[in-house]
Amino acid sequence: MKVILKYHILIITLSVLNLFGCISENKSHEKVEEKVGQVVVLDNEQKTSLLPTVESNSDSLYLLSQLNALEGIEKFAVGGNHFLLLALLEKKGLTSEYEKVKEILERGTEEIREFVFYNLDTKNGYAQFAPMGTEVTYTLVYWNKEDGSQLIAYEDFSCGPICDSEISFRSYHNGVYSNLKSIDVIPDIINLPLMLNENYNPNSEDPYEFRFVLPQKGKNIKFCEGEKCLELIWMNGIFKVLAK
Repeated sequence: MKVILKYHILIITLSVLNLFGCISENKSHEKVEEKVGQVVVLDNEQKTSLLPTVESNSDSLYLLSQLNALEGIEKFAVGGNHFLLLALLEKKGLTSEYEKVKEILERGTEEIREFVFYNLDTKNGYAQFAPMGTEVTYTLVYWNKEDGSQLIAYEDFSCGPICDSEISFRSYHNGVYSNLKSIDVIPDIINLPLMLNENYNPNSEDPYEFRFVLPQKGKNIKFCEGEKCLELIWMNGIFKVLAK
């Protein structure tokens, strides 16, 4: 099986339209593929909000108040996704809020999509969560930049049977999200497989299972094949492999 690195360039102006029409966003994107390994570089196309239809203004206001109360990694992980909000409230043990949101969503027109948070480290800005009944796990971290903005990274990891690692980046500044090209954040991203494995052959029929590992502590990202890893050093929004 050929090893493929899909590099998606996604240009999105993402917005959430609540029932009062207070926020409006549009999304457009184009895709480009590069064949470079069992790694998928995905520029944030799976993070669109999931908003079920809510019948009453009071329900809509309650959901909006819960979303607006989120900060840091909780805010970035949930975004405008009410189903992730429900999972977050359960993870935090906020029973009354969880039951209220669940009741509202059950009255909506869309079937509830269940998620579970495996790890929620608000101090270090790290979260791991997954849709129930799937083989994919999402990891999300963020870094504070010198200009006051935040760089957010998402890693999607799935095995079935070949393991795929997908990474994407966004920035958040003054309430606005912007999608970033992964090659602008990791300039060496296309060369990482060969830098890690000198015998790497993009045309090999045997699969390579590379993975991006986002940090729970510290600032550096790792790019690994099994136990062997490259360390990508944080440089205020850019990650570079230090020369040996």
